Amino acid sequence: MFITSLDVVNTCLATLGEVPLNSLDTDHPYVSAATKLLQQANARVQARGWWFNKEIVTLQPDTESAEITLPPDFLSLDTDSAQLQYAARGRRLYDLSAGSYRFTDSVDLAIVRLLKFEDLPYLAQDLVQSAVIVRFVESYDADESRIKQVRADYALAERACNTEHIRNSNSNLLGQGAAGYRRAKLRYPGGFHQSGLRVR
Repeated sequence: MFITSLDVVNTCLATLGEVPLNSLDTDHPYVSAATKLLQQANARVQARGWWFNKEIVTLQPDTESAEITLPPDFLSLDTDSAQLQYAARGRRLYDLSAGSYRFTDSVDLAIVRLLKFEDLPYLAQDLVQSAVIVRFVESYDADESRIKQVRADYALAERACNTEHIRNSNSNLLGQGAAGYRRAKLRYPGGFHQSGLRVR
């Protein structure tokens, strides 16, 4: 079972005792606010970088400017990849080691992407929905007990999503620091990931 944008809006409306809608096109005073909160929460939650939205892409420099434009769904560089020689500045890639926006070759880059809400795994959808409901209730409902409850629901959703992230990415103590470095060298002889990125 997956959650739709309409489900999120109707859950927000339910906190105020409003009847559910059949479509987001319905003329309702809270629809615009709820959908805007959904867009914001979706980006905010995904910006952390999860197992489902981290990806290695090959980006080509523009033939005229020699600059690399980041994809439209780019959120951030995946700092876990330790590609410290690059930085995102605006919508362009910057080479910190060369001090330049210009590139002569393609770049393999580990990035965090922004996915559509409907394309998220269920637990991630639940976390985004919980984040929306918290913001919605804080904005439109002054009931402290209700606010406390939706915050508790958010904490549960976040815990469940974090657990799934750890399970899928194997990001435990053995994958961090010196131990992680040694394990990476064992997994990728010569220090190279299967993508071609060097394991530092």
